[in-house]
Amino acid sequence: TCRRRTGTSVQDDVAYLPCTDGPRAIGISPAGTVSVRWHAAITAKGAPTVGGGAVFVADYDQGVLYALNQATGQVRSQVTVGQMPHFASPTLSGSTAYIGTLHGVAAVGGA
Repeated sequence: TCRRRTGTSVQDDVAYLPCTDGPRAIGISPAGTVSVRWHAAITAKGAPTVGGGAVFVADYDQGVLYALNQATGQVRSQVTVGQMPHFASPTLSGSTAYIGTLHGVAAVGGA
């Protein structure tokens, strides 16, 4: 389905993949049939984290944390958090997303 270098997230029958050409949601039917539900139009390659109806993914090359609509892959919001190490992935707690940067940890409310 795509080339990837980091981990995935899974919720119910959907796997969220960090593809090198942008994140994807892959549906898996009870019969094992695989289908692409969406392919986001962003270049973020970080491992996705799912929560609160969103898929959070980092573009560590550009220093941006995205919140994508979980059903469509459309960008709900984005925030510049600064330089991140490769393979940075967000962690969710309550309504806050945390992500490591080269200068500390960024906390983004409203997750």
